[in-house]
Amino acid sequence: MRKIIIVLIILGILITGSISFASGKAVEVIVPDFNIEINGEVIDNQHNPYPFLSYNYVTYVPMTADYCRSLGLTISWDDPARIFSITKNNKYFNVNPTLTANNDINETYIAEICDYNISLNGESIDNGKEAYPILLFRDIVYFPLTYSYSQQLGLITCWDDVYGLKIYGDAPFIYDETIIDDWLYYVLDYNLYKVQTDGSQLTLIAGTGDIYDMLVSDDWIYYINGDDDENLYKIKNDGSEKIRLLRCPLEDLVGVYNDRIYYLPKQDFDEYLDSGTQLHSVRTDGKNQKRIDDVEISMLSFPVIIDGWIYYNNYMDNEFLYKARLDGSELKNLGSKRCMDYRIKDDTIYFTPYPTEYGNNQEGLFIMDLDGNNMSKILDETIYYDFDIENDWLYYGNCEDNNRFYKAKLDGSVISCINGDMSEIIKASGNKVYYIDSLPKGYGQCLKIVVYDIETGETTSILPYRTADQHCTDGQIIENNINR
Repeated sequence: MRKIIIVLIILGILITGSISFASGKAVEVIVPDFNIEINGEVIDNQHNPYPFLSYNYVTYVPMTADYCRSLGLTISWDDPARIFSITKNNKYFNVNPTLTANNDINETYIAEICDYNISLNGESIDNGKEAYPILLFRDIVYFPLTYSYSQQLGLITCWDDVYGLKIYGDAPFIYDETIIDDWLYYVLDYNLYKVQTDGSQLTLIAGTGDIYDMLVSDDWIYYINGDDDENLYKIKNDGSEKIRLLRCPLEDLVGVYNDRIYYLPKQDFDEYLDSGTQLHSVRTDGKNQKRIDDVEISMLSFPVIIDGWIYYNNYMDNEFLYKARLDGSELKNLGSKRCMDYRIKDDTIYFTPYPTEYGNNQEGLFIMDLDGNNMSKILDETIYYDFDIENDWLYYGNCEDNNRFYKAKLDGSVISCINGDMSEIIKASGNKVYYIDSLPKGYGQCLKIVVYDIETGETTSILPYRTADQHCTDGQIIENNINR
């Protein structure tokens, strides 16, 4: 009989996360009325039988099986020892809450302070001494989202006075995001992925954890292999035909043009910052290496290759924007303003000047032609590094408003906030804007990748920050447990 009871208890944990406990001290709680998201999914707190709660002005998250799976947590109950345990497992699944309740946000509810043993990542918690104790509500354990507990649970929390609370199980570094045709290519945890821009066919192209930098051109992806002395490799975009092209360490890949790969060789980090290095090129078959002596680039140059020209911030000359032909000829300084970030569209350079002192607001958005002439200011808006232009509209993260996602007419006649995502713009093209919803600037960590439809105003998550199963072979499509 005892075995049957234990089995029923375990099944209860797996299905709902609920367990029956002895009663503890009663406390009053309320159901908060602000917006709550888990991994980018809006939570219907009013109709969830296990809603988020507020106690002493702190938000409490229910440790249901569903929420724990979505946040990369494992819960268990040791009946003989009467210990409730929770550990971080770094596996993430869709949020699928049950919506069978009708909670009243104007009503006060009764919860209880847990009076049994609790273990968090193997460490015991003395709940009686906690300023914000762990609670029990409707037979579900509730953890307070204090800074300490959020850190121990490995959760990322972001609060916005307008858009509410966002909770993420993780926020990894995603970089080298590239959109070509209907595919988004990116690097996560030094692995190379692609996914359709509608969120389907998430595919691991190269999963050896050694991708340091990458470029996509036609059917090939060129990358720096950190597992092989940072040599240059290429691989088909379906994960086949992995080939080493160069036996020399590289620092950065710049671009591909006319069957040549342009790159920067590896050198001492301090020397690289102080003096930069010469641009190099090699054919896409790994032959005919060349050094372009007149073009010296640092790791902060943000180079772009367009129509046989390279444009870059000259770190050795106060971040002025330069251009040169790819053979090094016709090197030219394009303006008198230090350039923080820039985009080139339809023979026009759009750029944001560098602040005069670190932390100061920028001067706005400027334009000039491809030779640096006819410079003029077109917007006063404060823009950070990331912006793009589409159909006479500017899309950007407004650093004067918590880097929320904004748009502005290029003539300055209309400026409006689209949503509360902390946006880093990837690309604006074809009536779509692709951006990263990130942690506050300075962290560089991705919460989700989003597509904004310019015509309808709708936003859709293309990509989760994680997949539940990272252990798959190169070229395998990951269809299970994708958080869209």
